Amino acid sequence: MSMIQSLGKIPLQFVASQTAEELALVAYSKALKICKPGKFDFLIYSD
Repeated sequence: MSMIQSLGKIPLQFVASQTAEELALVAYSKALKICKPGKFDFLIYSD
């Protein structure tokens, strides 16, 4: 899957911290959707 497909848009820069953060958020969101409930509860922070 390409970066454009993953982000759902063309990034302003392909090599930039903002793009890396957006990709990480997309990957994290997808992982939460496919993992077993409760498996990664320790990653969810609350204030």
